Amino acid sequence: MSNTPQTPEKKADHSIDTATGQEAPAEISSARVKKIFTDIAWKYERFNKLSSFGQYRSWLRTLIDKSPITSETLMLDIAGGTGDVTFTACERKQPKHIILSDYTPAMLEVAQSRLDAGEANGVPVELAVVDGQDIPYEDGSFDIITMSYGIRNMPERERALSEMYRVLKPGGYLLRAYPLREHLWELKALIYDTPRGNPPTPLETEGFTLVETREVCDIIHLSCNEDILSLFRMTPYYYKTGAKDQQKAERAQELSVQLAFGLAIYQKD
Repeated sequence: MSNTPQTPEKKADHSIDTATGQEAPAEISSARVKKIFTDIAWKYERFNKLSSFGQYRSWLRTLIDKSPITSETLMLDIAGGTGDVTFTACERKQPKHIILSDYTPAMLEVAQSRLDAGEANGVPVELAVVDGQDIPYEDGSFDIITMSYGIRNMPERERALSEMYRVLKPGGYLLRAYPLREHLWELKALIYDTPRGNPPTPLETEGFTLVETREVCDIIHLSCNEDILSLFRMTPYYYKTGAKDQQKAERAQELSVQLAFGLAIYQKD
């Protein structure tokens, strides 16, 4: 019997509406996601820097500190947004090279401003507009792929994971974050009469071995309506929330809310 690792079987394309979880053409969610993050790109960065939500960087530090990044690592940051994961890696681990990618050019414009400000700390960082469901790089190109919680915005999730498997080197690592049940519970309780916790995230991923998981939780205080609305608009359920419930967020002036993330490290089989 051969000991050669087998590439995961390519599944038939299956896409969902990321707001409802129901089967739908991928174009619906892709267009909506690009619009959301184009509209909020600069607010997103202000939100991270000026509000107490900046405390969430503690989970970023944990993710990077637990990762097997070295000075020889070639890293791909998928759905990297304005560069939080990338620049944390630059600060704490100094990999050889990073491609910071995102589906929304406006988010990368903000990342470019951070590059210009020197946040890469001398690490070569390349910016690229990339759809994580159709990664434009050769097989076996990267030692590590990071993906914070961008997969929740991808309508073809199995395809995205298959693409990440393809471009990782044998034995390479995938690092991802995912929301725990109680993540943003207080925000949901503010908006909905019957709030629901996040469903469990399946951790088994074909073609990968789960190496380690960790949970990171914190409480943050949002002290103005603009920050509350910015957080709400970044959630996948904003677009399925009716006008009456949205008005509850529009009236709120302060909110303490729980951040609860799981961190998972996988190794390619």
